Amino acid sequence: MSASIRIAMLGPVRVWRDGGLQPAGSPQQQAVPAALLLRDGHPASLVSAA
Repeated sequence: MSASIRIAMLGPVRVWRDGGLQPAGSPQQQAVPAALLLRDGHPASLVSAA
């Protein structure tokens, strides 16, 4: 079974999983999905995230 995930990046970071709003975590945790979304489908490494 796969979960449906939606992330809003404009304004405060918000995360929905299967339609329910989830805690977005600390600012450091919020930076991870933001960095991945900015890669626009390209692979990311720990080096490129630094």
